[in-house]
Amino acid sequence: ELAATWTGPEGFAITFRARFLAEGLRSIGGPVTAAVIDDLKPVVFRAADAASPDDLYLLMPVRRH
Repeated sequence: ELAATWTGPEGFAITFRARFLAEGLRSIGGPVTAAVIDDLKPVVFRAADAASPDDLYLLMPVRRH
């Protein structure tokens, strides 16, 4: 589990393979924002700070519900 702030519909849950999520977040190396477009597309993780706006990581969820 990761602490996160969610802006969107209530009761939303998303599951990733832990190893791939940890590798991606580690590669960005700081606070991130995540964009969830729809159930058929990967989630886009981006660096939240202005110093690294081009750092991003795409990860396909295992399940959304």
